[in-house]
Amino acid sequence: MDKRKRLMNVQEALELLNRLSEAESDGGEVSGLSDVSWVCSASDGSSDSDPEPPRNVRPSHPDPPLADGPTVPAHAEVCATEPSPAQEIGKDGTVWTVMEPCGGAGRRQIQNILTESAGPTPHARHNITDKLTAFMCLCDNVMLEEIRDCTIAEARRDRATWDVSIMELKAFIALLYVRGAYCGKNIEMESFWSEQWGNAFFNATLSRNRFREIMRYLRFDKKETRRCRLLF
Repeated sequence: MDKRKRLMNVQEALELLNRLSEAESDGGEVSGLSDVSWVCSASDGSSDSDPEPPRNVRPSHPDPPLADGPTVPAHAEVCATEPSPAQEIGKDGTVWTVMEPCGGAGRRQIQNILTESAGPTPHARHNITDKLTAFMCLCDNVMLEEIRDCTIAEARRDRATWDVSIMELKAFIALLYVRGAYCGKNIEMESFWSEQWGNAFFNATLSRNRFREIMRYLRFDKKETRRCRLLF
């Protein structure tokens, strides 16, 4: 009957090699190994460490060299999408690069040179003396005359004798400014003439009925010529 071979693990093989004598280490036959063979068992718990599972390594392909410069690493394209401290990415994906101002080399363009002096212009210093003259620089007599003519033309479609003067038109505009100064956007305009809650300035400047009439007929163009002007 054949003698069965006994399997030997890694630890037993190392101990057997350490017990070899000098004579046996010269290349002679090792005693005790004729019927013993060892097998490296993967399930042996006495091994120093378990074998690591194989990792999938992506093969690296060399980047083609540029025509006029060094090669660009493959990770440069990935890093380009990440914002650097000197970049900002907008909501639509636009990348904005922060640029430091240049050292002022060269001449400035003519549109970037401020030639006006600070303060009021000579025209303003000569013509503005009070609040009314300051308003007249924005809306002169020519504009007021045009507004007056258009307002009278609209009113005389219903009332043939209706009229308004430039002074009344100025008083009407003044009340509109005062209403805005008092934050009366959400307050009824007629409440400013109230004896209990109103403002004395409104009663002293223009009557409430007259203010209603000007507000009703106020126009900035004439309806008779509107169709002709829209054709051009």
